[in-house]
Amino acid sequence: MVEALILVAAAVLAAGIYSLLARRRRETDAARAYLQGFRYILSDEPDAALEQLTRAVEVDARTLETYFALGALFRRTGEHERAVRLHQNMLLKTDLAPRLRLQIELELALDFQRAGMLERAAEIYERVTETEPGWREALLRLRQVYEEQRNFARAAETQARLVERCDGTRAILAHLLAEAALAEEDSGLAARFAERAASVDAESGHASFALGMVRLGQGRAKEAVAALKRCCELEPELAPRAAEPPVEAAGAGRAVSFFNSRLSAA
Repeated sequence: MVEALILVAAAVLAAGIYSLLARRRRETDAARAYLQGFRYILSDEPDAALEQLTRAVEVDARTLETYFALGALFRRTGEHERAVRLHQNMLLKTDLAPRLRLQIELELALDFQRAGMLERAAEIYERVTETEPGWREALLRLRQVYEEQRNFARAAETQARLVERCDGTRAILAHLLAEAALAEEDSGLAARFAERAASVDAESGHASFALGMVRLGQGRAKEAVAALKRCCELEPELAPRAAEPPVEAAGAGRAVSFFNSRLSAA
């Protein structure tokens, strides 16, 4: 019995020593790969650097912030493909903590966004925000992608999530809803967007403009004029844009009279 216990103890001790040595060897290998990778960066050999740094990622997760900085450098210099490869290689690591994996996915989505691959970027941002619904940075980037795609309805939807969390302004939400109304071909849906924009921010000139345009399209001229007048009062710089539809609908003479009266009142 004693001999058996001694053998068990010896086996445990041997396993511990082996694990310790293996860990030190992995750390040494990681450090060597890490340093070699940055030597290649300094020598302007980014592909060789990626290969070495990927080896380091496979064995050491403690230097990941440095990899994020490297990815940002690749993006800044327009080397988007290398940034994508770096972050995709990092995601191959199987023992990443869930939050860390999401952060890497966020960086990968930014790679695609900067490269103009907006659908790929949106897909990843959506996945990240499904897992972490309240992640402000991810929601902001997702909204930006939708804006770049001119998908203002989805952008407004995303901004509404930020407003719900008190991380976004209602003015931006109203602006996006107004843009959604102006871009929408379905008159009923356009009206809902415009009405919601005006209710979200009553001081938004852009919302008033969208509402005026929608009412004009519906043939509700009196309401259209009221909304467009309100638009000019709130944001005078929108006046030229607001003047075009009434000029076309009412005729130049009546439009000139209207704007002369507004100038006199001012």
